[in-house]
Amino acid sequence: MCELIEEDFKAIQLAKDTALKFIVQENLPQEKRVGLANALFALDRQLYSDHSIECEFSIGYLTELDEGEYKEEEYVLFVIYPSVFEIQTGCSEYRKSVGWDHISGPKWCIEKGGHFERACDLEDIKQTIDYFLQLGAEVTVYDNTAKSPLTA
Repeated sequence: MCELIEEDFKAIQLAKDTALKFIVQENLPQEKRVGLANALFALDRQLYSDHSIECEFSIGYLTELDEGEYKEEEYVLFVIYPSVFEIQTGCSEYRKSVGWDHISGPKWCIEKGGHFERACDLEDIKQTIDYFLQLGAEVTVYDNTAKSPLTA
C-alpha cells in the first residue's frame, strides 16, 4: 500500500462512521446489516493485514421530474476489497429521450499496489450522507464475501 497520510485515516474513519449510521437504520434488512458488519471488520484491518472481504455500500437519493421524463440519482459509494479502499461520488441522470448517463465525481482511492487518488472533500461527503439520510435516501449494500468470520 502507498504511504498513507492523515487524510487517508480520516477517509477510513468516515467509512466506518457511515457504516455505523447505516447499520442502525430501523428498516434495514438483516442481510444488509451483515454486509455492513463485514465492511466494518475489513475497515478495521484494511491497513494492517490481509482480509478476504469484498463489500460495497452506498447511499443514493433519486429525484424525479416531469412525470418520469427526467430522473437524477446522486450517490456516495464506499468500496472495501482486499486490494483497494475507495470512496466514490457521482450522479446518474435519465432523460426519456436518450436514456441513462453516468457522471463520476471526485473520489478517494487507496490501492495496496501504491496507486492513490485523493480528490474528494471528506467533510462535504459527510454532510451529503447526513442530508441524504434526512431525506430518507436508499442504502444499498453489496457483500461478496465468501467466508468471513462474520458470515461463516
